[in-house]
Amino acid sequence: MIGRYFLLFLGLISLVWIGYVGSDLIDKKNQLSPSHIFGKEDGRVLVINRLEECSHEDLQFSLQPETAKLYDAIHPHLTNIKSLIFSELKNKLLIERTDDWNEERIKSLFKNANLSVKFTSRNEFNVGKFQGKYNFSILSLVKKGTLAPSFGNDEWLSFDEKSSASIITFTNNTFSIADVYVNDKNQIEYVSKIMNSNLGKQIDDELLFSQVLPSAISNYHFYEKNFYCNIDNNFSKRPLFNWLESGFVEFNYNGHAVIISDYISGQDPILILNDWNDGKIISSNEAEGLYKNIRLTEKFPEVISLGFYIKRMGDFVVASTSQSVCEQVIADYELGNTVALKQGEEFYRELPKKVSERFISTNLIYSSTIYRNKLLQTKLKPKTLRPNIQNEILDGDGSENSKTISLLAGGTVKSFKVFAGKGNVVSLTMDGQLTFFSGGKISWKKKIGKNPIGEIQLIDVNGNGEEQILCTLEHQIHLLDKEGNELNGFPIPIEAKATNEVTCYKWNGASYFVLANDKQQLLFYDSKGQRVNNFKTGLSSIKQKIDVWVSNSILLASAKDDSHCILYNINDKKEHRHFDIDKESFSVKKANELFQFSMKNNQLMSIDQKGNRKNGSSYNSGKILSIVNDKSGQTIVVRTNNDLHFLSNQGNELKSFHLPFSELDYVSTFTSPSGASFFSIIDGLENNVFVYSMNGELLSKEPLTGSQQVILTWENNKEMVISTVVDGYIVQYVGGVK
Repeated sequence: MIGRYFLLFLGLISLVWIGYVGSDLIDKKNQLSPSHIFGKEDGRVLVINRLEECSHEDLQFSLQPETAKLYDAIHPHLTNIKSLIFSELKNKLLIERTDDWNEERIKSLFKNANLSVKFTSRNEFNVGKFQGKYNFSILSLVKKGTLAPSFGNDEWLSFDEKSSASIITFTNNTFSIADVYVNDKNQIEYVSKIMNSNLGKQIDDELLFSQVLPSAISNYHFYEKNFYCNIDNNFSKRPLFNWLESGFVEFNYNGHAVIISDYISGQDPILILNDWNDGKIISSNEAEGLYKNIRLTEKFPEVISLGFYIKRMGDFVVASTSQSVCEQVIADYELGNTVALKQGEEFYRELPKKVSERFISTNLIYSSTIYRNKLLQTKLKPKTLRPNIQNEILDGDGSENSKTISLLAGGTVKSFKVFAGKGNVVSLTMDGQLTFFSGGKISWKKKIGKNPIGEIQLIDVNGNGEEQILCTLEHQIHLLDKEGNELNGFPIPIEAKATNEVTCYKWNGASYFVLANDKQQLLFYDSKGQRVNNFKTGLSSIKQKIDVWVSNSILLASAKDDSHCILYNINDKKEHRHFDIDKESFSVKKANELFQFSMKNNQLMSIDQKGNRKNGSSYNSGKILSIVNDKSGQTIVVRTNNDLHFLSNQGNELKSFHLPFSELDYVSTFTSPSGASFFSIIDGLENNVFVYSMNGELLSKEPLTGSQQVILTWENNKEMVISTVVDGYIVQYVGGVK
């Protein structure tokens, strides 16, 4: 009898133990479910179902630096992998095997990757900064201290497991899924579900536009009319919507934004624009005229106060921020210099024939089509895009020491700066996205606001040798460290709209900031973001940066418009002097004095800070292009027709060169670590970059693709790195020139 009770007792104990172990395993498995690890805090999540077909680089999915470093180490040693899951904003990684993980397999994986692993319990371990957990086939790696999602949602796990990969995008409390299919035609296809939307038709944009597009363009963005309404919520209220029949194309030509659109038969785009122009008739049947304060698209024109020109071209209209560019597009059309005749079908690559959107650039090619409540996107693999770009090197010989690095800025580039080493860049887009690249990969990115003014500036606000990133927006001043953190007191809010980029200056060991606003005021701030002074100038519009310098122990600031210059005594908080200047005057500092240089009646003119004028050399059809600041000091750059003149800060000519082209967009000078001088120029018509030594030697045998801006740096003090803009990329050409 006692034996039977004892056996019954053992049975009960066994059942309790089995239940405990089973519940523990179930709980562990739930903790390692993707829905318990990933959520809206991750921004986007990438699920790779077929590792042999694609990678996160192929899909242009950026990992956090520490995750990328860990994955790069273990990737070559992964076997029997069913799926991988990455986070875009957090340091997380989930690896699922086709069989089960165990302690021996985990130790072997990290040993092969030269990483030390330490188990803290039966199914938990530490490896570097990451905490690892495994159960059955799932292994998670999460950086220590990372919080779990605030709300677990497993509905996003409904992605197609037969796809090559899936990208889940979280927005507030919703999400969208794009299933990715990689085929053997160099294509990557994205399929996303779109609920309650029938907007978007399929258009053969090659048939519609190839006969009117200039053959020299390298970037191209087509939108079908209704599809663009999904992107620009205000498009139906814009004049372009009223005359558009099928769609329009955006591209850059000769450094200016251009739109070509068709229009509905019987509609008159010019009359429509006149209705939007307060009834002012400013154009004839030739469709000539400047339209200000009107937007055709979300981003065109970039500055509505500067306006755009528009002209008819057969059954199409051409709009650009430059009247001469409109005329050149029409000339190309009439001369047969078009994509249809010069580039043919090759320009449209291997994308579908009928689309709702098509984008073509040097480094990115894709199309989008809405079809049966789904968004189908087709993208070419990065390795198939312009394979000859690797041959666009400085010495043109295809040597292995030459290399091209492309960094996706995430929008239209406004400005960029380069740090020492390859792939170390910070960029700012027109829509205010600041992106920091380290070693060619995105280290961080941040949306700092809208309407940036001027360039990114690198300053040392604390005087300790550490650079900070200074950016000016219409209503904010941002100052960030290289990790993307705003310094104390920043961003500084600006109530009235700023009209120029901020100037940082030092006085008595402290840093200060000054800029102008559209109320004709100068605003002064300290390094903690506190306003310390303001001054009413009375000037009409202050566009150029404020100059600050010390003269006769007086701390002065200079502000100017097109006709007047005011000197302001900062310490005494009063006007010091004012005098007349010429239009398009440029500031040059020398010997603790500020001079204004201008070109008047083909003669160089200088005005000192007392308003005294002095005539300089004569230059037929001369124009001052810029004042270049580099290690050797300030250089005045003057252009006369196809000749380029470099002048000292005294106005004396140092060198002159004859250029082989006339459309000059950009000039800058640089000094190498060895003391050698160089200058770079951009041929705006062809979007080509050229680099010369100061003895006139052309260093690049073949032109390099580029636009907007060029920065020369040197790797290891000897290897030249040429950084420029190609569409939405910062491109660095490395090697060849010593």
